[in-house]
Amino acid sequence: KENGSRTAFIPENDAFVEFDFDGYHLRLIANAMHTEIPQDESIHEYLGKQYFGKDELTPEEYQESKKITFRQMYNGVEDEYKHIEFFEDVAITVEAMWSTYKSNGYLELPNRRRLILENANPQKLFNYYIQCLETVNNVKKLDKLKHYLQDKKSKVLLVVYDSILIDYSAEDGKGTLADIKNILEEDGYRVKAKKGHNYNF
Repeated sequence: KENGSRTAFIPENDAFVEFDFDGYHLRLIANAMHTEIPQDESIHEYLGKQYFGKDELTPEEYQESKKITFRQMYNGVEDEYKHIEFFEDVAITVEAMWSTYKSNGYLELPNRRRLILENANPQKLFNYYIQCLETVNNVKKLDKLKHYLQDKKSKVLLVVYDSILIDYSAEDGKGTLADIKNILEEDGYRVKAKKGHNYNF
C-alpha cells in the first residue's frame, strides 16, 4: 500500500471491488457466543460509546476504541471492561474453553479438528479458535459466492484476512454487487466496499 506497487495489479474485467468486513473477529465470536451486537453500526463505534460513556465519538476516540477492543480480544479482558456484555461473555467463553482443554487435553475447533498446543494458555487457545472460525466462515461465504457467480463474468480474485476482492464486470449489472454484499452480510456481518481500476485503493 505504501509504495504504490499495488498499481501493477489491474482487473481483467472493469474494476476491482473490495468488500471489507467490519470488526470481523468480533462479529464472528459474537455469533459463536450468541451475543447480540448491532449490524447497522460499526462495532468499534458501538463499543467505543460504552468505553467513553457518550453517544458520539471523535475520530481520536474511535481509533482509541479500536486499540482498547483489540487489547481485550487478544490479550485478555481487563476488569474495567467486564461490565460490558460482549466482554463479559468473552471472558466466560475463554474460561470455558480453558476448562474444557484442561479436562480433555484438547480443544475441538470449528472445523472439528482437535487443537493440542505446547505451552497452552487460555488466551492462546481463544486466539487459535478465532482464527479457525474465520477460515471456516470464509470458506462458507466463498462457496456461496462461487455458486452465485458461476454464470457471471465477475469473479472472486483474492481473500486477505477480513476482505474479499472481486474482479467486477459491468456486464453483470450493479445488482450483482448488491447481491454479493447481501451474501457477505448474512448472519449479522457488516461490510463496506471500495472500488478502483487497480489494486492500490
